[in-house]
This record gives sequence, C-alpha cells and structure tokens, in this order.
Amino acid sequence: MEAIESKICSVPSKKLKPFKSEKAVESTADRISALPKAVLHYILSFLDVRSAVQTSMLSKRWRYIWTTLPYLNFDHILFLAYGWNWGGENLGMDQFLDLIDRVLFLRGGSHIQKFRLYCIRNYFDTGRLHTWTLVAARCNVEEVDIRVSAKEAVELPHCLYISESMSVLKLNLGSKRPKLVLPSSMGLPNLKILHLCSLCFVDDELTNKLLCNCPLLESLIIRYCTLKNVENLKISAPRLKNLVIETCFEDSEVYEESGRSFSCKINVSAPNLISFKCRDHLKREYTLENLYSLVNADIDMYLEEDYDNELLKLPHKRKEEYAQCMIKWLTGLSNIKALTLSDLLLKRVCRWHPMYQYGDETESNLPVIRAYWEAELPEKCTLNHLKSVEIQNLLGYVNELMFLKFLLKRAMVLQKIVINTSKTWPQDREERLMKFRKELQTFPQASSSVTILFI
Repeated sequence: MEAIESKICSVPSKKLKPFKSEKAVESTADRISALPKAVLHYILSFLDVRSAVQTSMLSKRWRYIWTTLPYLNFDHILFLAYGWNWGGENLGMDQFLDLIDRVLFLRGGSHIQKFRLYCIRNYFDTGRLHTWTLVAARCNVEEVDIRVSAKEAVELPHCLYISESMSVLKLNLGSKRPKLVLPSSMGLPNLKILHLCSLCFVDDELTNKLLCNCPLLESLIIRYCTLKNVENLKISAPRLKNLVIETCFEDSEVYEESGRSFSCKINVSAPNLISFKCRDHLKREYTLENLYSLVNADIDMYLEEDYDNELLKLPHKRKEEYAQCMIKWLTGLSNIKALTLSDLLLKRVCRWHPMYQYGDETESNLPVIRAYWEAELPEKCTLNHLKSVEIQNLLGYVNELMFLKFLLKRAMVLQKIVINTSKTWPQDREERLMKFRKELQTFPQASSSVTILFI
C-alpha cells in the first residue's frame, strides 16, 4: 500500500517546498485533522485524482482519505500537465491508465458520488472502460461522465443500465462515433440527466428502451450521433423538461438500401417539456406530440450539401417537401411561448421569389405563397401561447413577409417580434427595408399589443 502511494504521489518535475516552521505544521495538521470526513471529501472534490492522492502527505488524518473519495475526476490533460509524461505522451498515457486501475482497486466498495473520465488525446482499450464502470456501478455511483476517444464498439456493464442509484449519465465516445452496444433489458428508475454524444445507435428496439425507460428523466441531449439501421427513434418521457437534438448522422449503407436519405423518423412526446433545441436536416421527419408546456424552442435546420450554397437550384418538388416539413413543425409547436427560427426555415424553404422590391410584388406573388401559409395550414393551428419571436438574417423575401403575416394573424397573445436583418443586402438595403416595414404594418394582428423591432 505504501509503495503504491509513493509511486502515485511522486512528482517528477517539481519538489514540494517545506513549511517555514514546525509550529506552523503542527497547527495546520491539528486543524485539518479536526475536519469531518465529509468536509475533507468536499475539499478534494475540486481536485483531479492525482492531486487528491498527493494530499495524503499533509497529515496522518489525510493519509487514506483519498481511498474513500466519492468524487473521482480522472483527467488525462491535467495528468500530463503535471509532468507525468515520462518518456513521451504514450508512456504518460500508460501511467494514467494504471493510476485509474490502482485508485479503483484500492478504494474497496465505498460509495462513488461522481465518476468523471476525460481522455480524448489517445485511443485505448475499451475493455478497461468496461471494468472501470463496472466498479463504479457496484459502488452505487450517482453520476457518470465519460468523454473518451474510442475506435471500437463500447459495451458497458449491464448493471450500469439497471442502476437504481445513478441520476446522471453522460457519454461522449469521440470523433469516430463507435457503436454503443446496449443490453436486452434496461431501466434507470432515478436517472434525471442523459447526454449521448458522438456515438452510434444500431438497433431500434434497444435504443428506444434506453430513452423511454427513464421515468424521472428531465434532461436529454442527443448530439453528433449516428443512427445506423434505426428507422424510428421514440422519445417519450413524462417529466422531460429539456431536450436537445443536434446534427444526427446516418450510415451511408442506409442511403443505398432505402433509396433515400434520412430514413430515421423521430417522435417526441413530452407533456412537461419546457425547452427544445433542434438542429437537424430539414428533410428528416419529426412528429411532435403533447408539447403542452413548451416555453422555448430554437429550431435550426439545414439542407443537403449539394444545395446548401446554391439554393436557387433546389428542385421545385424538393421545395414543396421542405415547405410541408416546416408547416408540420409549426403545427407541432402551436403551444410555444418563445420561438427562434433559423434563416433556413424562413428563406431557404421557398426561396424562388426575387428580393422584395415593390409593394405590388406582394400582391402578384400572394396566390403562390398562400398555398404554403394559409391553404396548407389547418385553421386549428393557432398560436395561442406564443409571446415572443426572434428572426435571424432577414433578407426581405416575399415568403418572409407572408410568414410574418401568418404569425400576426395566428398568434393571439404575441407581444414582441425581434428581426435581425441580414448584413448582405445590396446597396439599396435601407430603401428595401423601409418598404418591407411599411407593408408589414398593413397586416391584421390577432394581438392588440405587438411590438416589432428591427435590428
């Protein structure tokens, strides 16, 4: 035990400076020794594990405190920064992994409140990750935060997916987005926060089991994940308050087999959802249900790469499909109170009309545009709760004007519209903006107290 402590605590690059007097040492030691263990644990929670282990040199009272530390923070970058990369970074990586093994082995079965592993510089054997999380699960871990670079599929122990103690699970598996192998049965009765980043889902049924068997879930983030062979992703959580879905990918094989891209459909049903942020492909089919409590939504959608920079070449049929997608989004968000839309939703969906120039242009194009804003939207799509709207990069297109007309007509309690105009307008920008604002003022308003701000 002492030999292991000595190896862990040694610092190759710096020497510890002695205290100025023995009296000061005794005084400090007495005060530290008098602290309750819970207080010592709290102090050490602000340190990485290497630094926490070194505190065993301060006094006898502190010698074994680190072996029962409930906060385990293994940070590879901090480890190397303290001079633990003898013989190069690869050897430093080996020492870092050995440190994790020793700390978890020596702690026995004492409770772990938080297990954080941050290691993104090097790839390592995911089998060790399985062992470490197994130890954490057996110690009734409450929070698991893992950010690593993995090449191969990651399989975590089954006991982690049925843990009754875990309230936070955050997984980020690196730029390779390896497969996350899920067990056949899962249930996390006390999980409140689930963040899944840079990994690959490979099975409909198991993925939905993970997302839907967390009855207390309040925050869900799915970011930079690959949906391989997943056709229907279901998010059904009665207590979910915060949801983020950002930039999901699909495997190239799915494109070829299905004959179309973005085959995975995403269904969201969350009656207590307050905040929803989505950045995804506009063509992906979303079904939004029971969003009765939604307050804030930030929707930022994008097109396929072939047309993202040449929007005028987008086929007419594709424009109609995108317009229908947008209409479906607005219908699903009918209970929203604050809505932020990307410039794509306002301009790129039906950007076949010229820049708004004259007042009579609105009338000449109105029959065409009405098909998307009035005829296609059901009368029941009334925005009864929407109070504020923010629009980015307004360019002055007619379809933008008609969208604002729709909002003013359907939003019963609307209070504020903030419009950030684009800086890429031509030289007659001010004249065009004046005509746009003048036309906007002629539209009927369902709310009697609407303020429109141009920035």
